[in-house]
Amino acid sequence: MNDDTYSFRKLHQVFEDSPEIPLRQDDRYVIFSDLHMGNGSWTDDFAANSEMFAAVLDRYYLFRSFSLILNGDVEELQRFSLAEIHRRWAQVYAVLTGFTTSGASAGLSAITTTRCCTTESARTA
Repeated sequence: MNDDTYSFRKLHQVFEDSPEIPLRQDDRYVIFSDLHMGNGSWTDDFAANSEMFAAVLDRYYLFRSFSLILNGDVEELQRFSLAEIHRRWAQVYAVLTGFTTSGASAGLSAITTTRCCTTESARTA
């Protein structure tokens, strides 16, 4: 099986397995994408804005009960291992975990975490 077929099958599976979560007009959402979290080195695109990102999420959006949507390219898995990224950005993941326990975001954040880890597992298998 070539890489394109494998990738398509995995992406299709994620799409099919993802629950539909209705967006209600009275809910509040914040959407971030393209974080490109790395290992914290000088080649990590996320490093320069990591403190601001975590602070804004924690002190503004989480505090005001926003739902968080992470819309792709969260971890930079082409250059760094998921284990490296998790070790370096543990405090950011702790803030993200706060959204999984705060109502409407619970389903959205859980989906993002599952996709991230499933993708990495498939890549290293």
